[in-house]
Amino acid sequence: MVLLAFELRHFSIPFNLEFMKPKSHSLTLFIKFSPFIRSLKSIFTPTTFLFSIPALAYFVNNNISFLILSIMNPPTFMVLGNLKIITTGLFYNIFLDKKLNRIQWIALLMLFLGSIISQIRFSNGGKPEIITSLFGFLLIVIFSCISAMASVYTEYIMSNIFKNESIHLQNIKLYLFGSLFNGLMYYFSTFSSFSSFNKKSVSNYDGFFSSLFPIHYLIIFSACSMGLITSAIIRYSGSITKIYSTSMAMFLSSFMSWIILDNYKPNILFFVGALLCCFSLQMYNNSKIENYEK
Repeated sequence: MVLLAFELRHFSIPFNLEFMKPKSHSLTLFIKFSPFIRSLKSIFTPTTFLFSIPALAYFVNNNISFLILSIMNPPTFMVLGNLKIITTGLFYNIFLDKKLNRIQWIALLMLFLGSIISQIRFSNGGKPEIITSLFGFLLIVIFSCISAMASVYTEYIMSNIFKNESIHLQNIKLYLFGSLFNGLMYYFSTFSSFSSFNKKSVSNYDGFFSSLFPIHYLIIFSACSMGLITSAIIRYSGSITKIYSTSMAMFLSSFMSWIILDNYKPNILFFVGALLCCFSLQMYNNSKIENYEK
């Protein structure tokens, strides 16, 4: 909402005497913020419910990731989670009017293999630390399909259906449903443990913000900023660019961990995978340039 207000220039204070007069102050504010109010009114239309579909998908996927991490170790989740690279390409090819050519598919497969190779870790016995069950692998497939569907559908409604609408207004609609779904989940998961007759337990509950420290607010702000940036990537560049940016962010975070943290040392496979992903990025980008020139 703040970004939408800045976009409509509602925070530029007019320096004139009429604005300072008590009688005209409220009227001027109303006139100044009326475009902002009109923009927010568009939220209360039936078309807004189109944003509830990707919001629900992201909500389900975020909770599935916690379930996956409860039954398999993080390295296995990171390796198998790269399956969303392939599923995103498939959904992108099927549901959007944008067909990937052979070179682009090869580039995506190279990105997929490079991401997997870079994240393989070995135990003390020299065996890869990839341990999962059939149920865990099934959850990974569901996770990858939902992630791809949400990304492609978000691109469809942002770039096609509401292409003339402000991205900030689109984000308000999308995250309004996201907050609603997560808020309901938090409410029912928190108070379901309290007996309806045990008023003492409810009265002793300190609330949501009681366990948050400054570092938590910093993490929340970082995650929210990442969500807004991801929306911009999907809106202006597409779902494929999103998976490339996610993969490159993974390598950047690993490289920074190598420099900052003493307990993290990447093996040779990390650099081989990173090299493959760089080749994939170059190949995919060159293919896009060739298609544009044709």
